Amino acid sequence: MSLSPIDRLSAVPAVLNRSPEILRKGRHFTADMGIMIDDAMTIFLILNGQITAVTPPPMVMPSYDFAISAAAPTWIQFWQPAPPPRRHDIMGLLRAGDMHFTGNLQPMMAHLFYVKAVLELPRQIGTEQ
Repeated sequence: MSLSPIDRLSAVPAVLNRSPEILRKGRHFTADMGIMIDDAMTIFLILNGQITAVTPPPMVMPSYDFAISAAAPTWIQFWQPAPPPRRHDIMGLLRAGDMHFTGNLQPMMAHLFYVKAVLELPRQIGTEQ
């Protein structure tokens, strides 16, 4: 049984806590990061690289520093263990017009390697044996 994209996002903090190299990359990063799948927003509250809270949908008025949004099929392809060409990177999806960034992008761009690593963590969820 495969997990829904929202279920994958909810499991990210546990996987992140087992990833010291990603935590090291984000040790100076603090922000509220929104991830939108279709019309459903999930917000990660990040403090010094640790996801301290996950606010799942539904939300009436979500508040975030920046958000990354894409349709569910785009996220599903992105989170495959071996994504298809041009579907493996958020910047490639942005360039193709399949992903959108909104809000204050300065913290995201300043910590881009951390953000990309966190967004790739759902590739590991549901594939553990």
